[in-house]
Amino acid sequence: MTRTNENKNSNLRIIVAGGTIDAIKYDFKEGKVLAFGVPAVEKILRTGRVRHIDIKPTEPIADDDADIFVLPQKDSLEMTNEDRERILHLCLADKRERILITHGTDTMAKTGALLAQKITGKTIVLTGAMRPNASENSDAPFNLGGALIAAETLPSGVYIVIQGEIFLVPHVQKIKKNGDGYFEKMK
Repeated sequence: MTRTNENKNSNLRIIVAGGTIDAIKYDFKEGKVLAFGVPAVEKILRTGRVRHIDIKPTEPIADDDADIFVLPQKDSLEMTNEDRERILHLCLADKRERILITHGTDTMAKTGALLAQKITGKTIVLTGAMRPNASENSDAPFNLGGALIAAETLPSGVYIVIQGEIFLVPHVQKIKKNGDGYFEKMK
């Protein structure tokens, strides 16, 4: 798909790293992704009629002008330090100062902490979903919409934006409850 509004260029990069948000098969009892599909960000941005972002996901570095990069999608419990380092490298190397990352919620705070330790002068927002975008009653569109606005307006720093709240990393943790969960500020 080509840019729908040629007069606007996005100052935002979106990096898709997988997680529940992109699941097409999900074990709700175990809280585990069984299969991934097309990145949820693609459908959500189209449905939301977002015009300033080119909704054409590509592999990182294949097209430096692409607004959306898609990494190999993983359940965040299966993410390795190498995966987190790759996200770090992409953020450091990116000429854009605003980055939104879709990520699994179980280790989102861990990835965010690494980014917060190593990156200054950029606004980085991580978001995800407790329910797959492909499922009924998903929180994915709400979370992504909030994260998009946050990534475009917050001052530099690393944040998690989810469930209607903005958390400054590293002062946030996920509390798992009954295969689901919520985020809260660390005390």
